[in-house]
Amino acid sequence: MSFVKKIREDGFITKEELNTINIPTLVCNGGIKDLVPRDEAEYISNSIKNSKLFILEKSGHCNYIFNSKDFYNKLNVFLREE
Repeated sequence: MSFVKKIREDGFITKEELNTINIPTLVCNGGIKDLVPRDEAEYISNSIKNSKLFILEKSGHCNYIFNSKDFYNKLNVFLREE
């Protein structure tokens, strides 16, 4: 069963469930004042098989809005690799 079918109705997963994700995953984090601390983003990425961590050093949580060029370039590269 793929991970997508396992997502709970509330849309959340626990830390223990991270290792059940079996699809390529890009974990993105803003380097400054992100809602998710860098060490948590690293934990998430390290817990998901076949994941890549991308930190936009000069961005915060909404890096897809405020640093969209870098974010979407990295997303495009990731999608083309997978």
